Amino acid sequence: MGLGGAIVETVAVLKIVLPVMFIGIMASNLLFSMPKLRRIGSAVDRLLPFKCGSVLIAFLAHPIAGLSTLSELVRRGSLRERELEDLYVLSLIPRNIRVVAMYLAPIAISSFGLTLGLTYTAIELFSRTAPVLLYTTIRGMNVNVRISENNAFSLRDCVSRSFTLFLRASVILIPSIFLVMLLLNLGLLRPVNCLLKYLGLPAPSLVVIAVGASSMIACIGVAGSMLERGIISPYWLLTSIFIASSVHAVVDFMRRSLTLNVSLFGAKRGLRLSLLSLTMRMASCAIAIAIVNVLWLHI
Repeated sequence: MGLGGAIVETVAVLKIVLPVMFIGIMASNLLFSMPKLRRIGSAVDRLLPFKCGSVLIAFLAHPIAGLSTLSELVRRGSLRERELEDLYVLSLIPRNIRVVAMYLAPIAISSFGLTLGLTYTAIELFSRTAPVLLYTTIRGMNVNVRISENNAFSLRDCVSRSFTLFLRASVILIPSIFLVMLLLNLGLLRPVNCLLKYLGLPAPSLVVIAVGASSMIACIGVAGSMLERGIISPYWLLTSIFIASSVHAVVDFMRRSLTLNVSLFGAKRGLRLSLLSLTMRMASCAIAIAIVNVLWLHI
């Protein structure tokens, strides 16, 4: 079918994916920007054995806002080293909830369908949260810090941000799906299949993993397009995505996390926090892959 077939198939996939993705991004962005969400810090404090609800809510608003808050608290001498590490690791829970709800879940549900999309979302949330909770239990956290409430975002700001996020995701998603469709139509992935036989991975898995190294949004979109064509099974789709996520974690550590943390907290402290984050992410990917295998053994 060549180029024409790839274009037709890409359009067919995007007609399903893009509307659902836009609605999901808009809804979640409006939710996390609501002023009332920022006022539940005291409620969070009542549920937790440590008092840092207002800091955690800042990470729901935006990760950079949360990190900047931690950096300012360190600069003022309001946080000891242990408290900084504890809060940084604990902040991974709201940060992961935010990224799954605003980015990954809307794209996954629109790409994989409701059942598999929700399954993926549930595994993501559980596997990302479990290592952090284990860490906090072992450490025996005792943090008591609060910040002032941030100013509310206007409805216009929320809508504008949603459109920006949607456009950024689309710019990555559309060419990625088209490229994979073109490769499939031209039969260029067949040699890769032979190369991967000794690894026990199907060729589509390598494509998903390779794409996921640079972008998980594109990874989910590409995997969904392969699922639509019947090229990849649900088991290999989920397994490949979580393998891709572990590769992406390493790339993100070198490309963004380390640079940001060093700039905010200094070289030594920034490196330590970045390594903590990477360790938590790699552990969550291992947990997710284990869950997928357990689920499929009982299906």
